[in-house]
Amino acid sequence: MKKIISLVIIITSLKNASAQTDEKTFHDEGEYLNIQFSPPSDLVISPQVWTNIKKTYAEVRWDYEDARTFSLLLGRQASFGDKTEFVFTPMIGGMYGNTKGILPAFYLTAKNDKWNFYTQNEYALSLNNTNS
Repeated sequence: MKKIISLVIIITSLKNASAQTDEKTFHDEGEYLNIQFSPPSDLVISPQVWTNIKKTYAEVRWDYEDARTFSLLLGRQASFGDKTEFVFTPMIGGMYGNTKGILPAFYLTAKNDKWNFYTQNEYALSLNNTNS
């Protein structure tokens, strides 16, 4: 757990040092911490950190796909459109911990003067052996 917390701090530091501030970036840099507690279940703390460096997107998460599972996603942004701007970021990632696997994902933003649309999608492909 100490290694995960250290990694989150390092990613946050990199984000603050070199994060892109381009208005075309669809997903602002940031951190998110979700805390869930419902007795008799265990306390679940799920930190997420994401950043944009030039047109490269990176996101690190803990306890997001599964308990005690670390995940990392990397993607490259593409933007197009004049009156309505679209920003599409296909990503690939992996998860390691209780669940090991591959994470294909994407973010899509569309915006103009009157509206803003945002969606994200991820599919977790587990590599865990289900026969045992």
